[in-house]
Amino acid sequence: MKIFLSHKSAVQFWRTYGKPDSSRPRFSQKMLPPTPPTIPDQRQLAYIGQSEPLNVLVASSNSRRASKVLTAHLFSGPLPTRCLVRISDGFYVSSPEFCFLQAASKLPLVKLIELGFELCGRYAKTDSATKSADATRTGKDPYNREQLTNTKKLSAFVGRLEGVAGKKRALQALQYIADGSASPRETVLVMFLTLPYRLGGYGLPMPELNYLIIPAKSGRQYAGKSSFSCDLYWPQVKLAVEYDSDEFHSRDEEKAEDSIRRNVLISMGVKVISVDNQHIKSRTQLEGVARQLSRNTSKRLHHRENPRFPEAQKRLREMLLQSSSPDFW
Repeated sequence: MKIFLSHKSAVQFWRTYGKPDSSRPRFSQKMLPPTPPTIPDQRQLAYIGQSEPLNVLVASSNSRRASKVLTAHLFSGPLPTRCLVRISDGFYVSSPEFCFLQAASKLPLVKLIELGFELCGRYAKTDSATKSADATRTGKDPYNREQLTNTKKLSAFVGRLEGVAGKKRALQALQYIADGSASPRETVLVMFLTLPYRLGGYGLPMPELNYLIIPAKSGRQYAGKSSFSCDLYWPQVKLAVEYDSDEFHSRDEEKAEDSIRRNVLISMGVKVISVDNQHIKSRTQLEGVARQLSRNTSKRLHHRENPRFPEAQKRLREMLLQSSSPDFW
């Protein structure tokens, strides 16, 4: 008997274990089996790093069974090519690309965009307790990951499908997702700055995330590094935003490294704007940052001319900063 993890359970799996490797090959299964899934025991749940209820795919409504352990999602048509990854005997998980499509039929657009940044980023969104437990079990740092996928793969996967739920919203979300975000707060910052007015953002051009900079020899000697990355970078105008995280930039040596990096960037003619968590939490401070970026990117802000913007930004702030249910599943 086979179990096919999907939706929130599949996302939870990828958050726990990270990028699939060669020991977890992708499978091309044309259809789901018609039989209902077996109910896993606690040992099996612990092995795959899951909590109840388990979200699974089934082929027909007859395969659904009432259970506190399983939540069944109907997928009766042909499966997309190579959309499943084998975990162990009898257990399969939706690929990161398939997870994104499944989420598109369940999540509000803003939360889908946020999930897309995570799937295409270098972090796993998790609370402190889960982060510690997952790191202990898997030996993987949730904030230092290989990307699960990227925007090109997501676009190709969604684009080749026809007549599936969520496709339209998935394609819409992909317009506002970028590769390479390093943390949940970095994603939130980018979304506030770049989402269109109707979604509550400032409509600024999308930056390169964690853009690799190779300074001149003198800069490398001063920094003691051959290269470093800018959190947000607009290469056409040599503009950088450096996000000072409360979690990652609290120690004196880390602050010193940040200062050195900024000095090197400035010596290269790069304008550096510093942003911290207080800027993100404050609507007025964040608007000040947006105005600075607007002047330097020649992208004029017209949000005050849009009567729907205040309410749209209020909803965006609630969804990204205040929600007690961060995934909306």
